[in-house]
Amino acid sequence: MGRLRLVAELHALASQFVAAALVPKMAYAGGRLFPQNPIYRLPVPASYVTSNATELNALNMNPEPNTNSQTSDEPARKSALMIGLDPSLIDFSDPNYDAFPGMTAEKVLAGLKAGEEGLKAVGYDALHCLTDFGQTAEAVVTAHLQKQEFDCIMIGAGVRTVASNFLLFEKLINVVHEHAPRSKICFNTKPSDTLEALQRWI
Repeated sequence: MGRLRLVAELHALASQFVAAALVPKMAYAGGRLFPQNPIYRLPVPASYVTSNATELNALNMNPEPNTNSQTSDEPARKSALMIGLDPSLIDFSDPNYDAFPGMTAEKVLAGLKAGEEGLKAVGYDALHCLTDFGQTAEAVVTAHLQKQEFDCIMIGAGVRTVASNFLLFEKLINVVHEHAPRSKICFNTKPSDTLEALQRWI
């Protein structure tokens, strides 16, 4: 009986030793976690650590940079809708337009095109919306706003500063308020300061 008891105790000790060796604890060194033998405190061979790297990563014990979640350094482009009168409908000889001496429809259209391209070059998705003096202006602007959401909406000086266009300006403000409540609103004083007006808000 004494011999059998001794054999049983030795077997139990051996089982504990093997179990401890097969279930290593985690040790922290060199900025990362790795399995370690709990009895001798010796690092497990590098091949073991390498073979278990996937499991360690899955448990967030040895995190690696997730390059797939990185976003582009390129800033998001801002969108802008510029509302103004169709220059082909304007009589620039009218005294109401004395503030725009020497202006013609051709010059305005060329300036609008150049301005739009310039805004796109500096990171804005700019779109012009040209209207008449009120017959269809509200419907035209509404159609643009229902088609796309804009970060900022600008109403040009030709609508705002000409006294005869006062009611048109008022109507367009309410159209923007109704259909684009989250968009910023800005005003320019001339085509050359459109970018400055947009940059004040977006």
